[in-house]
Amino acid sequence: MLLPTSTTLSGTPAAAMNELARAIEQRPGVIDCTVFHGFPYVDVPQVGVHVVVTTDDDPALAEACADEVAAWIWEHRQRFRNESHSPHSALLAARGLVAAGTHPVVINETSDNPGGGAPGDGTHLLRAMLDAGIEHAAFGFIADPDVAEAAHRAGVGARLDVRLGGKHGARSRLDRTFQHVAPQGGVPSADLDRADPVEAGDTGTELVERADVGGVESHPQHRTGHEDRRPVGRDRVERIP
Repeated sequence: MLLPTSTTLSGTPAAAMNELARAIEQRPGVIDCTVFHGFPYVDVPQVGVHVVVTTDDDPALAEACADEVAAWIWEHRQRFRNESHSPHSALLAARGLVAAGTHPVVINETSDNPGGGAPGDGTHLLRAMLDAGIEHAAFGFIADPDVAEAAHRAGVGARLDVRLGGKHGARSRLDRTFQHVAPQGGVPSADLDRADPVEAGDTGTELVERADVGGVESHPQHRTGHEDRRPVGRDRVERIP
């Protein structure tokens, strides 16, 4: 079974699923009960939801507990379905939230997720942002080692006409001004040797050489200067899935 991407925030079906797993762990003989949610966009044979139960040398107990969790997931499978935005409708919702005083607003495009095996070079949302003329915005990240290398060769302030991202699908032809080179060298949690903000109007894009930084670097926007786009005094972050 493939489950849609979801969070484990309180009140969500994934949170209830984890609560059941934790309750099972309290039973005598059960050491651990873990649900691997699975990432539906990964093109591997093992994709899907899996339940793993570890017991104190009791295979029958492990199988019974795993079956119990699996049955709960199947029974509640419709709860995991949610309505997702298109890029256009997400931008409309974001503009409405900003107009109402909510900031910053995060549009979370979950499918192009390097943590789940995706290439991290999709340009669909970025193209929609540019077409909509979104102001005071940052897009991160696009993994494109060729463009990152070209930007570093050109240097700060150079103007490049490049085909950015989309090496595995749709591309956006973007004429970009390269304004800043991030500090060289590694950081404790990720290698951001080619982490470069580039600009197109009022929309900034964080360009990286590798696709595995988004989930492991805690403050990548600070590294590339886009953190300054976030207004001071905010008390709420609105996320649009």
